[in-house]
Amino acid sequence: MLSVMAFRDPLLPADDMTAGWIGFWPALFAFTGYMLVAGLFLKSGRHRQMNRMIDVAILLAGIWQAGLGLLQVFGWAESHHSLYALTGSFFNPGPYGCFLAVVLPLAVDRAMPEHDCENDDTGRWIRYLSRVTVVLIVCVLPATGSRTAWVAALASVLVVLWIRLPHLLEQHKRWKSVLMRWWKKLPIILMLVTGLGIFGSYFLNRDSANGRLLIWKVCLKQMKWSLPTYEYWNQPANFSAHYGRLQEDYFASSEGTPQEEWVAGTPEYAFNEFIAFGTKYGWGGILLLLAITGYFFLICHFTGDRRSFSMGLSLLVVSFFSYPFHFPVFWILLILLLTRTAFEFDVQEACPLPFSFVLSTSFFLLATLFSHEELPPLLEKREALRAWTECRPLYRAGAYEEAAKTYADCYKRHGETLKENPDFLFEYGRALFYTEDYDKAATMFSLLDNATGDPMAQIMLGQCY
Repeated sequence: MLSVMAFRDPLLPADDMTAGWIGFWPALFAFTGYMLVAGLFLKSGRHRQMNRMIDVAILLAGIWQAGLGLLQVFGWAESHHSLYALTGSFFNPGPYGCFLAVVLPLAVDRAMPEHDCENDDTGRWIRYLSRVTVVLIVCVLPATGSRTAWVAALASVLVVLWIRLPHLLEQHKRWKSVLMRWWKKLPIILMLVTGLGIFGSYFLNRDSANGRLLIWKVCLKQMKWSLPTYEYWNQPANFSAHYGRLQEDYFASSEGTPQEEWVAGTPEYAFNEFIAFGTKYGWGGILLLLAITGYFFLICHFTGDRRSFSMGLSLLVVSFFSYPFHFPVFWILLILLLTRTAFEFDVQEACPLPFSFVLSTSFFLLATLFSHEELPPLLEKREALRAWTECRPLYRAGAYEEAAKTYADCYKRHGETLKENPDFLFEYGRALFYTEDYDKAATMFSLLDNATGDPMAQIMLGQCY
């Protein structure tokens, strides 16, 4: 996980995730291979020791990200975005805050006093490590400005505290009398705090919230109650292009309000992983995801795995309001979460064949299959983006004639990859426009319109005639 987060190619655009995805597949292949071998030779009763290793890996990743964020806040480390001082190793503070929010419930639970079975030297060391993680994340998380991360962190930590409450009251008798005194008032206080939190987070950035509501509304209105058809399977790969057509149909039907017209745009993400999946595969896809999610929480309840439950809840909240699975690190986090849940399931000995072995085998086979399909296009994309990065200084310096020549050579060598890159198409089109090569410029802006549905592409296309 640390290698995927830290792996950045300086020759690629700062917001591009190609380098991370290239590192993701070997990391996944190595991890699943290790877990497969470990599952074959793991002795009975050692499954929770494996979970300790997974928890330590997640905590170290949280410490590294939170520590990097603190360095960025004080100006001792460089941010990866020109408009934000705090991004961690991400390009945007939103996903960065979401990652910290998923790690936080594990750190909070591990930071609390444990039962005797985990009070050995290793358990105490993990507890101290968790407390450091909690302190660092609490210092950094508010500064990210991510409302989704705040809600996910608050909800998951409250669940951890609620589950651990009986054990805490046994250790601290005086807290019990205080809690009983406020017990009847506690639901009212929680409802009041929750209502104020929702109200305040909405008005903190009202246009952003209304924009997400519009995206969800438009996508849900166009979704069908059917299995994926040819129409669904052959939609544009870029969500922005597909959503642009849906939004165009929505406003053409005169259903849009002036407020919705104000916040309408061409978003790159649906800000809801379930709806994003549904736009591709219909309501059947959403119901499938919900069924898998429900089964995961059912296993957590059956095994009493509060740590996986709280982290899963945080990841669920993040998935409902953001786009975490466009980043490889969240896939790694999900795989670690599923693996530790499988080990907890094996402790119950409810299945004759170790569930962790079955899961690791499945992941290993999927990694082998998909890496063979996904890695070659990613490597080609990396070469194309490197070639484009070498040309960009000419465009940014205003040397449009030279830029048009270098962009033409780059497009000739990597056209199949770059014709799906909106930024390249826009820059190449503008360079051709300023050199008065309007026919080729119109071709680039037409490709840009197909790739994004951005009205700016149509404006520039109109100026070419």
